[in-house]
Amino acid sequence: SVGDPELLGWRSAPMPESNLAAQLRVISSTAKFDARRRDAASLLFTPEQLDRMDRETILEMAQSGLISLGSTDSAVARLRSSRLFSAGSVNVNRESIAAKDEAKINSAVSEALFLLSPYLMLPATHKAIEHLIQRFKIHVYNGADIVTAFIPFHATGIYAKLLSL
Repeated sequence: SVGDPELLGWRSAPMPESNLAAQLRVISSTAKFDARRRDAASLLFTPEQLDRMDRETILEMAQSGLISLGSTDSAVARLRSSRLFSAGSVNVNRESIAAKDEAKINSAVSEALFLLSPYLMLPATHKAIEHLIQRFKIHVYNGADIVTAFIPFHATGIYAKLLSL
């Protein structure tokens, strides 16, 4: 056709690559897909160990910890039947919770932390706290409760680890 740039001897030159396009090209060529959890905060596990664990396994560990603790404290034993440690808790996404439910969760987390606080040095407690970290992101949303509940243990390594999450 008469208006065809190729026939007129014009060759379409490639557009110069923008700065952003060049940066994206470099990133995409060097970046590897990382399927790990973005939030690898954990009291008990390395990010690699956490990647190999499913939510149900962490809940089962928490339940076993609560069974152990509940044998000496009936208030802690009741935590096993709370929403925080129910089978449905494995599907909780704290970022997408409605404001009215957020207040209920904050109250339940605060109560649970204060019930668990006398037993912070026991591994059974660590299991329960791990579930709360993984499912309810207590290290993000309930930091003040963590500090307050476990302040009697401020000189321990486990307290330092909790605060470092």
